[in-house]
Amino acid sequence: MVKLKFFFFSKTLRQRLLKFNGLCTSAADLKRFPCHIAILKLDQGKQTLGDLPWMTVRMASPLPQLAYLPFKEDADIGATAIAVDMKHLEEMFYDRLCACTAKGAECASAGDCCDQMPCLDDGTGTGKTVCGCRAPTESCDTDSDCCYGTPCVDDGTGSGEKFCGCRNETESCERAFDCCTGNPCVNDGAGTTVCGCRSGGQGCSTNNDCCNGLPCTASPTGQLACKCLPKAAICQDDGDCCGGPCTPEAGTNPQRYCECVPDDMPCVSGTTSCCTGICNALGTCGEILE
Repeated sequence: MVKLKFFFFSKTLRQRLLKFNGLCTSAADLKRFPCHIAILKLDQGKQTLGDLPWMTVRMASPLPQLAYLPFKEDADIGATAIAVDMKHLEEMFYDRLCACTAKGAECASAGDCCDQMPCLDDGTGTGKTVCGCRAPTESCDTDSDCCYGTPCVDDGTGSGEKFCGCRNETESCERAFDCCTGNPCVNDGAGTTVCGCRSGGQGCSTNNDCCNGLPCTASPTGQLACKCLPKAAICQDDGDCCGGPCTPEAGTNPQRYCECVPDDMPCVSGTTSCCTGICNALGTCGEILE
């Protein structure tokens, strides 16, 4: 659009540059793509759903005629009537959706039992299964049979029998979960795995095998062993130290050190716990410097 203005006179000029009426502007267009897309073709492709008025498409629903079976009221079918055990039929699929079976009650599978309890053999030898878990020392097959997260472990007699419980330190194990104290299940050096951690200087496979967070490192000979702590290093027990005991300093909650207590740490007068052998008048290890 152009507008010209001169004093009190003005003139406006307009010119159409482009016009677009859309893709489907005629009856012929409605028969062509993309204005017309056939979703379902009928009559060998001659008609589509768009060509038919609404409510005129019906799906065939044939109703077959079934022949009556012959029936003789006094016929002898040669069979003996057997009572139906409704108990087993009623247990299929539906019972467990509405209610669960309490501990000690008979069950068909773990899905029947309340609180995710397992369905186990009752141990009477009759094959009866009941809801519940096994207490410590009772026989088991898997960990899920045992109560309160207790592991199912080998009884250690070589019989292959298992019981709910845990293995004490130095007793044989298959995994760390078998051990009572939370200790790892480690190789004892003789080809047997036992519960317990490895002290400083003892062989190991990983850091988890070592007591008190000691690292499992390669020795000068190339063999893996729990690295022991040097003199005056902080320790937790005697097994951490390369030599000597894990010695406590003075106090109610004392820190402990390998072999001896280093300088400036609390000590008890008259004792030989200090590395320098001197427990000064201030109650600390080492000489008093003036």
